[in-house]
Amino acid sequence: MATSISQFVNSVKEGMALSTQYEVTFLFQDDTTKSAVQKVIDDSSSTTFSGDGLITTLCNEAQLPGVSSLTGQTNGLYLGEGQVNYSYGKLFTDISLGWHCDKYMVPLKFLQAWHDSQFTEDMVRIGEGEAVTRSSFKNRVRYPKSYQANIIIKKDEIDKTGEFKSIVYTLLDAFPYSIDATPLSFGTSQLLNVSASFYYSKYVVDTFSKTKNDNYLKQLIDKLRGR
Repeated sequence: MATSISQFVNSVKEGMALSTQYEVTFLFQDDTTKSAVQKVIDDSSSTTFSGDGLITTLCNEAQLPGVSSLTGQTNGLYLGEGQVNYSYGKLFTDISLGWHCDKYMVPLKFLQAWHDSQFTEDMVRIGEGEAVTRSSFKNRVRYPKSYQANIIIKKDEIDKTGEFKSIVYTLLDAFPYSIDATPLSFGTSQLLNVSASFYYSKYVVDTFSKTKNDNYLKQLIDKLRGR
C-alpha cells in the first residue's frame, strides 16, 4: 500500500490533466459540402477555414468519445455453469460538441449548412398567389460519403520538462444528426450557446510528443485525405 500511495503522490507532482486544453478540427472531403460550409464562414475568431476543407473551431464544450462492447450470452457452455457473457464487437457512442456564438452566429450557420448538405431540397415552382405548402418542397437524401467528415479532437498537456504531449482522437465518417434548440429570452443577457450531436463509424487513438514529432497532425490529415 505504501508503494501505491507514493506512486500516486509522484503522479500528482507531475501535474494533472485539465479539461480546457484541446482543439477540434473538421476535415471535409466532398467539394459540394465544403462549398456550402465555406459560404457561411465569416471573419470571426471562433472559426478558421483554410479553404481546402480543413476547419478549426473553438468549441467551448467537447468530449473524448467513449466505447462499449456488443455482448452476447450463452448457457451451458460448461457443465455446472450458468449464463456466460462474451464480446463480439465494438459500439461507438455518439458525441456532442458545443460552441459560444459570436456576433456573426458562425457556429450555428456552420452546423446548419453541414446538416442541410445531407439533403437536396428543391422548391417546386408555384403560380402567383398560390400558398406555399408541404407539397411545394421535394427532399432527396445525398449519399453518406458526400456529407461525412473526419473530426480530429486533440487533447494537449505540458509536462514539468516543458514537453508538449498530446492524445488525438480521429472520428471517421462523422456528421451532425441533431442540432439542439437554441433558447432565446428577455431578461439578463447571456452568451448564446449552440450544440449538436454527431454520429461516426469508429475512432482511432494516437499519442505523440510535439518535441519529437512536430508534423504529426499534418501527416495525419494527409493520410485521411488519401482514404
